Formats: sequence, structure tokens, C-alpha cells
Amino acid sequence: MTKDNTQSYIRECADLLGLKDWIIQFEDEKPSIDDALGEAFSTPHCKRGWIRVAANFWEEVPDYQRYVVAHELTHFHLRDIRNTCRDPLFDGHVLSHDAYKMFFYNVDTGIERAVDGIAMAVAKW
Repeated sequence: MTKDNTQSYIRECADLLGLKDWIIQFEDEKPSIDDALGEAFSTPHCKRGWIRVAANFWEEVPDYQRYVVAHELTHFHLRDIRNTCRDPLFDGHVLSHDAYKMFFYNVDTGIERAVDGIAMAVAKW
């Protein structure tokens, strides 16, 4: 994959992952987390998302690039879990800050593990 064909590749993968009704754009900007190879973010309550990759993404072998794209796309399917846990529990002050941090850390870790497993399985195709 090259920068020139990234958008079309993301679209093709998104369609295969059941995201045909989403508008997903590639942004040639580094992820907001320094050590992340990729990042996905979306508009709440709207099927619109963006994917960014780090500069060293282009140095990876195609199989690993495919895994990173599948990983980031899978986040779009699971985004509501994170939002459902974050918004009412934190913004609604249902939990203390410490309890919220512990709870959300575990939710976030579980989501990342699920995304990794799904991405590894589907990236083979």
C-alpha cells in the first residue's frame, strides 16, 4: 500500500468489514498518541470516520499494514461501547473520578483486545 492508494484501499476494506454505509476518510496526519501506528476517530451519532497512520506505517510489510487498517476500521463498529461507558458515567458524575478511571481503563483494554483479535482474523483475507 502506498499513500496514493490508501483511500481506495481503506474503502475496499471498510466495505468488506460491513462499513459500506460509512464515509471514511484517510488523513495524512500523525496519530494523536505518539507510539500509535494508527488511529481512528468518528463523529458521534453519525457514520463518518477518519483514519490516520504514523510515518513509519509506510515502512511496514503489507500484511501488517492490512492488520493496522482492519484494526482501525473495527474500532468504528465498537465505538458506541466506549461512548456509552464514558459519557453518562463520567459526564453524569455517576462514579467517582477514581472509580471511573479504573472502570474505563478496563473497558478500554477489553475493547482493544477484541479489536486486535478481530483485526488479526480478518486481515488474513
